[in-house]
Amino acid sequence: MSLLRTILMASLTPLPSKLKIAVYRHVFGFDVAADARIGFSLITCSNLSVGSGAGIGHMNVIKGNMALRMGARSSIGQFNWITGGNTDPRYFRDFERSSELVLGDDSSITSRHIFDCTDSVEIGNFTTIAGYRSSIITHGIDYRASQQSCGGIKIGDRCLIGSNSVILMGVSLADRSIVAAGSVLTKSTDSELGLWAGVPARRTKDLTGEEGYFRRENGHIY
Repeated sequence: MSLLRTILMASLTPLPSKLKIAVYRHVFGFDVAADARIGFSLITCSNLSVGSGAGIGHMNVIKGNMALRMGARSSIGQFNWITGGNTDPRYFRDFERSSELVLGDDSSITSRHIFDCTDSVEIGNFTTIAGYRSSIITHGIDYRASQQSCGGIKIGDRCLIGSNSVILMGVSLADRSIVAAGSVLTKSTDSELGLWAGVPARRTKDLTGEEGYFRRENGHIY
């Protein structure tokens, strides 16, 4: 993305939501629904798609050569840091990657989380990245090969991620899973309806599927 384009996008930060959306749609050609809401956030990503009823709050930073795709009624709260990976050709030479953050319908990211979208991060429908200060990390250093490596992260439908959790590259979390606050998820999970807790996270409890969180029809919890 050119420097001029980045500067133009950054200049939209203080504009009212409706005016900002009009510019995204008609100047940049982004697929942003007319009834979406975008607050005072710095957004300089390469592609932006925001579904009907979705919203981005204030004081987020969403930048880099990456795409943000938000499903209907999904939301990003405030003070989140969302970035694409390093585009220097010396990095990730042996990897095919897709730098993007995809939020399913009725999913939400709350406040003060970090998303490293060196590779793709997919968040399912009705899933919540809850609380504060969780880190979703799709790249790292392979000490054996002495090089940067990356791998996409997929979080299933109707999952709940507690505060201060860490999810590492290449991990897939099964549908209807809960990750307890402060946990570090280092490996993919292969079955639904589990509570994962600890460092590293382990399945500590089986769930029934009758819990209200899994059965709700509204993405927002009041």
